[in-house]
Amino acid sequence: MKRYLKTLVVALLLACSGVAIAQVAPVGQTRGGAISPSVFNNNSDPAGFNQMSLTSAAVALATSTAQATFGPGGEVLTGQVITTKTTVITTCSGTTGFTLPAVQRFEAILLINRSGGSCLIWPSVGAALETALGTTAAVNASFTMLTNTDVTFRPTIVGTTVTWYQ
Repeated sequence: MKRYLKTLVVALLLACSGVAIAQVAPVGQTRGGAISPSVFNNNSDPAGFNQMSLTSAAVALATSTAQATFGPGGEVLTGQVITTKTTVITTCSGTTGFTLPAVQRFEAILLINRSGGSCLIWPSVGAALETALGTTAAVNASFTMLTNTDVTFRPTIVGTTVTWYQ
């Protein structure tokens, strides 16, 4: 206890005198605090949904005009599925968009639309989206995300249906 108090007093004295205390960079960050994508992209969970990865530039393909469809092996046949917890949308139009993932754990998904246009967002297959505060759309119906907005979608089970709330 004495050692702890002594260390605390020395740290306070140094801080008050303006002396900088060296800091060790946390894992996944550079010394200046920037995120190291290579470290974060290696942190995948067992379901394959990378909780820590960042998509810095998501481009909605011109063919992504409806909710994603999947093959028998789970492969994406049409559309585009969000695969990261935080996604910056850089290219999208009012007729194209992305489908939210079918997450194994109820994780919040942050979408940041910087595309210069609105973007369609579909729920995971068989789910519903809250389109306005207190208003839920039909199952599998899209939500129009306006340009220069950030939306955090949080999945919850309502009855037997997964509903993504904003």
